[in-house]
Amino acid sequence: MSSDCFKKSSEINKNINNKKNENNKNINKKLKLKIFSALILVISFTLFVYFFKKNYKINNWFSNKINKNNFQKIKKMKHAILLLSSYGVDYLNNFLYQFKNDSRFDIYIHLEGKSLIDFKNGETILNSNIKYCNNIHQSERFSIGMVDAMYDIMSIANSKYNYDFYHFFSESCYLVKSLDYIYNYFERNKLYSYVYHFRSKMFLYNNQSNLLYKGSQWMSINNDIVKKLLKRKNLFIKYKKEIEKGIIKIINGAPDEFIIQHIIIKDICKDKLEKCNVKNNNLRFIRWRNCLNEYCPNLLDISNVSEEEINYIIKYCFVIRKINYKNPKAIELINKIKSLS
Repeated sequence: MSSDCFKKSSEINKNINNKKNENNKNINKKLKLKIFSALILVISFTLFVYFFKKNYKINNWFSNKINKNNFQKIKKMKHAILLLSSYGVDYLNNFLYQFKNDSRFDIYIHLEGKSLIDFKNGETILNSNIKYCNNIHQSERFSIGMVDAMYDIMSIANSKYNYDFYHFFSESCYLVKSLDYIYNYFERNKLYSYVYHFRSKMFLYNNQSNLLYKGSQWMSINNDIVKKLLKRKNLFIKYKKEIEKGIIKIINGAPDEFIIQHIIIKDICKDKLEKCNVKNNNLRFIRWRNCLNEYCPNLLDISNVSEEEINYIIKYCFVIRKINYKNPKAIELINKIKSLS
């Protein structure tokens, strides 16, 4: 009996041990499977993060590149050429030819009475970037109409586009620098405006001597100054009325050499040029002479411009005026400047 019991007991213990071993094996298998699954999950997640980051950087770079290019296209600098024309179509086309239909420079033309173009008889303007061409005011020299023409052509241009710069020219101007040079210069100096001015005693205010600002109407001003000028239309009207009524008497000069310059320096800048980034330099070469007891710009040609002046022009100026394109000596001056530039 005891031996049978012992055998049975041994078999039971053996079965129990076998079951325990099988259970242990199953537990080990499950544990290994869990560990393996966890490792696969960790590796998969790590790879996912790695490739996501890499792909995001590439996409982000590509996206930024596209956006930057689009932004640059949208924000490409634009210039408004504000042309106050007093002569015929030949002079006008000689000036416009210099801009070569360059899309960076849009043209706005005010035609003074005697320069009206006869399109019916085949007269044409040689530039595809003309945005406006019309007669707004009678604007003979020394007249208030010239100030009105300047204000309105500036307003018309600004209403069509927020140009980075607005440049006043006449058709007797000649560009001594290339369009690329001019464009890049203003790109680097986009905060500044260029207005030649000085305080002049050539005014009487209520018959008393008064220092007011005077200067050249041929200026290059940025969008910020133009917006501020257009908001001060009341000042234009005030000074015009005071000139018309004789309250302000300009002893030597013209209204277009006073009103805009005075508003910019006195009212906008408060006598502090650094306040509004105005340079006392209009980047133009103009020589003045006395004609009929009034100062007027000298017609330039090779006979009256010295070597020293030519070197100054090449170094510091973008524009010379006045040029008569029908004068061979004026063309000779232009060619000399070209050869030395």
